[in-house]
Amino acid sequence: MTGLNNRFGRLATLLERIREPEPPPPGNLSDVIYTLLVLLVAMILIGAVVGAVLSNNDPSPTSLLLGWTVGGLIATFIIGAAHRRTPEKWTALRLSSLPDTRLRNVLLVSLSATILLDLSSAILTGQFLPAPEVLRFTSVSVDVGSWFLAALFLVIVQPVAEELVFRGVTLPRLRMRLGLWSGLVVTAALYALFHALVYDVSGIDHPGLLWYVLAVPFIAGLIMGLVRLGTGSTRAAILAHLSFGLFALLKSYLLL
Repeated sequence: MTGLNNRFGRLATLLERIREPEPPPPGNLSDVIYTLLVLLVAMILIGAVVGAVLSNNDPSPTSLLLGWTVGGLIATFIIGAAHRRTPEKWTALRLSSLPDTRLRNVLLVSLSATILLDLSSAILTGQFLPAPEVLRFTSVSVDVGSWFLAALFLVIVQPVAEELVFRGVTLPRLRMRLGLWSGLVVTAALYALFHALVYDVSGIDHPGLLWYVLAVPFIAGLIMGLVRLGTGSTRAAILAHLSFGLFALLKSYLLL
């Protein structure tokens, strides 16, 4: 009984942290639109260009990954530089560090959440699928260099670029405009839509693919949003995303 009370107590404390108001971030919804467009255009356009150049207009899985990596790096630089020019906006990104113990807790909770989400997905769809970002690896022979590039993208570039945009910029402003829970849900929906648009899996026929392309990113977006709100740190959300990417990489390697 005492253990159950302790769990409820920790849950109540977490909800209090999530509900705790934050100082209104500077700027408005135009900042959200700007950062979303920068990331979307960089990922789609540069991904297509790099893929076309390296693969003679027939993008390979590796060239797509390279394009997304370059696009993510460029988007991160552009958005980071724009916020650096205004100290208030840079501070509002909440990139300051957290105590090591809290970061370890974030990592453990996020890894547990991504494993639970994947097991639930397997039960619902009847199969495990690789992450959409590397799903096209199933149709080609993949070398060590491709896996290194996948690791670089899934574990470093993607967490930093996407969390900077969705949990660093978008979530705080939508929370201020729409309210706590509506802002969280809309941000997660935008995140899922972004994934569906960028990480194209058209032409690949797998039962349950739609779940992995839309539902899984939406649920992951909710989890990473809760991490951001519960810790008050975008850096913690990046770490949570990193754990999702690391698990996706290991799962994909084992499946392929």
